[in-house]
Amino acid sequence: MTVEEFLSNFCSSIELTEKQRDKVASRHKKLRKKLREKLELADDFLTGSYAKHTMIRPLDEEDKFDVDFFVTFSGDDHDESELEDLKNEVLNGLEDIEKDDNLIESVRPQDCSIGIIYSDEFQIDVVPAIEIEKDEIYKIFERQSGEPVMSNPKLHANLLTKANDASESGGRKRLVPMIKLLKYWKRMHCDYVKSFHIELLCLRLIGEEKIDSFSQGLSRFFDLAPDYVRDHDLIDPANERNIINEYLNSDEDKLDAFITQLENAQGRVDNALELERNGDEQGSLKEWRKLFEIKDKSDDRSIEIPSIIPAKPWAE
Repeated sequence: MTVEEFLSNFCSSIELTEKQRDKVASRHKKLRKKLREKLELADDFLTGSYAKHTMIRPLDEEDKFDVDFFVTFSGDDHDESELEDLKNEVLNGLEDIEKDDNLIESVRPQDCSIGIIYSDEFQIDVVPAIEIEKDEIYKIFERQSGEPVMSNPKLHANLLTKANDASESGGRKRLVPMIKLLKYWKRMHCDYVKSFHIELLCLRLIGEEKIDSFSQGLSRFFDLAPDYVRDHDLIDPANERNIINEYLNSDEDKLDAFITQLENAQGRVDNALELERNGDEQGSLKEWRKLFEIKDKSDDRSIEIPSIIPAKPWAE
């Protein structure tokens, strides 16, 4: 098995299954349709890792994963509305929906969303926001503080799609799959780092560049990331006042720990590439397994190679 095959196989093994994707698609479309019938919304749209195709499965099959979608209220009518006001409107709209759907286990308010918890493996988080300018700017409420932030999730998704298209080499677009690998690495080594932080950092460091192999893309990321995280703020492309890494800047211990993990990964990847250049592919694969904390070589045999997932309407 080559390094490229190993990384491609491993990425496939941590993605949602087709059954999971179809189940999520059916439920979020049904839920969004019913909410549109009950609430006066300016818009509703998927967001987060599911919408951007960067979601990875939970480690434990019994753990639930979250799928997010925004419901946006018109700024003309709700410009002064607080987060709690919007959450209450969404809760009211969900009351009858919950009664009529025996798959819904519970509906509960969360920090900046309403969680619809299903009886099986996932939940849907409905995130209320205020549309300031359609498709351009939205007032979103920060998860921990509840403070309003101006941003644009649609722009984030579009930038990622554009960069992923530009990454194509040899008929394979590798940026989005590479982000899945990085999110798995984050989960194993520094789970306090936000997934969106990793996505945007990858966009900033890789940009709209061709990626000839997963190892080449990961090498570039880990070569550049430690110094960038140490010396630069990561700015939201939708709002230059929104500092994505603010939560780490206010916690020096976590910031230092993140930089250390990036440096450790940089050394591991450098070793893997050197071994591969010297013809020691098995030694290189061992280093890649250590990077992702895959404990035993036999794990490779459980990684099947599905065909590349075609574009589907499940994330519309």
